[in-house]
Amino acid sequence: MSRLPTPGSDNGNWGDILNDYLSQSHSADGSLKAGAVGASQIQDGALPKTKLDATTQASLTKADGSLQAANHLSEVTPATARANLGLGSAATMSPAQLANDAALVAMYAPRTDRMARAAAVAATMNRTVMASPPTVTTSTTTDVTLTRQYLITSSTAQFAFRGGAPVVFSATFLRFPVVTLLAGSGNVGGTGAGGAQQNANGWAVEFMADATTVQIHVRNVSGSGAMVEVDGQPVSASLIAYPATDGNVGFIKLAFGSRAVRRIRLEAAQNGGFAGVSVGPTETIWKPTDSGGRLVIAGDSITAQTGAVLPNGGMAIEAAKNLGFSDCWEVGISGTGWINAGSYGSTIACTQRIADVVAANPDLLILPTSSNDTAGSPLTTAMLAGFQAYRSALPKVPIIVMGVPTRTATVDRETAAKAAFDAWADGNSWWIPTYSDPSGRWIDGTGTT
Repeated sequence: MSRLPTPGSDNGNWGDILNDYLSQSHSADGSLKAGAVGASQIQDGALPKTKLDATTQASLTKADGSLQAANHLSEVTPATARANLGLGSAATMSPAQLANDAALVAMYAPRTDRMARAAAVAATMNRTVMASPPTVTTSTTTDVTLTRQYLITSSTAQFAFRGGAPVVFSATFLRFPVVTLLAGSGNVGGTGAGGAQQNANGWAVEFMADATTVQIHVRNVSGSGAMVEVDGQPVSASLIAYPATDGNVGFIKLAFGSRAVRRIRLEAAQNGGFAGVSVGPTETIWKPTDSGGRLVIAGDSITAQTGAVLPNGGMAIEAAKNLGFSDCWEVGISGTGWINAGSYGSTIACTQRIADVVAANPDLLILPTSSNDTAGSPLTTAMLAGFQAYRSALPKVPIIVMGVPTRTATVDRETAAKAAFDAWADGNSWWIPTYSDPSGRWIDGTGTT
């Protein structure tokens, strides 16, 4: 083993010993041998970027100019943020200016915050039927002891509306149209721009109540009904049938037996309506703080929950709840597909359907494959064009493309859709198989979804 000479010793040999020691890392001309210095011999932070090889320098230069992950808007590099986000000039901005930049905040902060809240809700939700639910009764007359009334004819500020844009119907009720028809008649009539016919699908109303008894005023639809959730849990596993004749007002009363603050959600569908809430004379209701974002699904009858046993109980709202979203807009029309316009003259990616989706302002968009189309290259072409059109209209919204959410389809439609998704190559989208899922079909005809 090489060593330094020992003072007072190594007489006649010290020069050979010293040369052997130095030659371990030095050449005969005194320069360092290649490989003599490794990572363990270099002090942290001692090398400037200019001392690195050309490839590493180029990678670091590229990274310096890119958008970096940040927990807060104030952490984004001011000189490059706006350009990287497609918001125009990259003029230098201080962290404080950037944190308050209207374009950045409007585009990213609300959506990121709502998505985070949705994930938190999904992680803690309990959707089993309440162990001790309120006593539920229905009637065609109001409870005269519940004298404090919050009717939509006076104010809507106390309610959060889900599933569509509320419009007043017959000066008494709110309906919630969500999709515009290009032909035929809508289930909520000509509520669109210029009197265009529209459909409502699943919708909901949420409010907070500090009350012992709550009576909800609804518009009755023959053969239908509603569901009610309290603090996220259903009060019943079965439908609460509307009590009155079609089109008339009815009442759903929840008697809790004790006064407490509760979050109450009425769920209904199509041309039902909401008129208001009654509570006791000293009790109050108010609008809840939104606990999740908005999921939008554009599709066919599966999206529109045609045939669902429970009101607002189809695939779309189930997906929304399981993902933690409090609001789901079901922009679906029966009989339509990516190619098939059906009897309503509307495909999933037609200009009007995209406009309806944009108006819904989604935090997340889901685009299912439809069993109403025939598989093959024309379907792939149509879906690719549709994906591109949605991305052009919603440049920053995450998009999930689904397979066929029905048990009656064949895998070739899903194959065509996957080909379109792969050709799209979008960086802010995901493919989820449903019919060909290795774990089994999502809808299998056994009641499992």
